[in-house]
Amino acid sequence: NEAIDGKISPEDLEKEISEVKIEPIKQVFSTIEVEYANVAEQANTIFLDSYLDGTAKTNLGTAISDFDNKFAILSAAQNEITSDNTLSTTELESWNTALSEFQSSVTTISKRIQEAQTYINTAIYNASVEYTNETIPDALTGYAKTSYVDDAMEEAIKDAKDGMVSSTDLTINNTEILMS
Repeated sequence: NEAIDGKISPEDLEKEISEVKIEPIKQVFSTIEVEYANVAEQANTIFLDSYLDGTAKTNLGTAISDFDNKFAILSAAQNEITSDNTLSTTELESWNTALSEFQSSVTTISKRIQEAQTYINTAIYNASVEYTNETIPDALTGYAKTSYVDDAMEEAIKDAKDGMVSSTDLTINNTEILMS
């Protein structure tokens, strides 16, 4: 009957309006799912880094938990809207609140990721400085000993060529140098 006279019932009109409003919510949520997966992967990877410790690790862990929770709430709001393809005022308010809270959580986790990355970079730098401070002096000491031997040998050879030292003395001096 409606199809024949072209009239649309108020119920059908409300359903069509709801469907038009639901499609953008689906598209926004689809984009958010991708963003959520990327940020969660990055945050979890950084959280597991062996150089991350202390307050930076605790803050990132708290942000990850909040981020996951806010995404679950947003997902539930989206599922409620799309499950019956109708959009009530309550559902729309729930979606808007969940979206706002999720966006706030994205800001927080981004900040915590940056803080954690700075902590990790500092820890790596400090570890390399410590390693360098322990290793380089030992390496230089070895170099100094080698350099001393090389220099002494060159001087002994020069002295021998100049006739200042006999070949017998050169052999004795060379043995003494290598033993020290």
